[in-house]
Amino acid sequence: AKIMITKDLVIIGGGPSGTSTGAMLVRNGYSTLIIDKHTFPRKKLCAGGVTDQSKALYDQIFGEGTYTFSDRTDEFNIYFMEKFILKGDHFYNLNFVRREVFDNQLLTRFKELGGFVIEGKKAVKFDLENSVVTLEDGEEISYKVLVGADGATSLVRKQFNKGYTPNIFCMET
Repeated sequence: AKIMITKDLVIIGGGPSGTSTGAMLVRNGYSTLIIDKHTFPRKKLCAGGVTDQSKALYDQIFGEGTYTFSDRTDEFNIYFMEKFILKGDHFYNLNFVRREVFDNQLLTRFKELGGFVIEGKKAVKFDLENSVVTLEDGEEISYKVLVGADGATSLVRKQFNKGYTPNIFCMET
């Protein structure tokens, strides 16, 4: 396969971390490509809460009005199965997003800023010595810097720490 693209930075993962990193880099003049195995908009359950502090950062990175919230609260209830456990108050407001919508809005804004995106293709091989990532269809992309923003089960992380296994706590509201 031939190398079809060369970029300053290649980011694996088009969620909020990848698009935020990408937007900051593009704004600073770097040729940046995001690769995501899904085609957007895509279904995503996790991480639907955005603090006011995070909202301020997203506004700074992407511009106000780039994305929408579905709800906002400063309270929480914890249940185990159907059993109520605890009610409490946050020390800060929590803004809720539908990740299918939110992530697509951020990725769209990244493109508007001049970023490049490859959607619907999985990165399957990383040649760290030669700075080349290979996609599932055999396409090769060279880069100067590789960024892993591909979540808890990150393929990029596994290139640097082969024995890594995620140890995470998940919560859905």
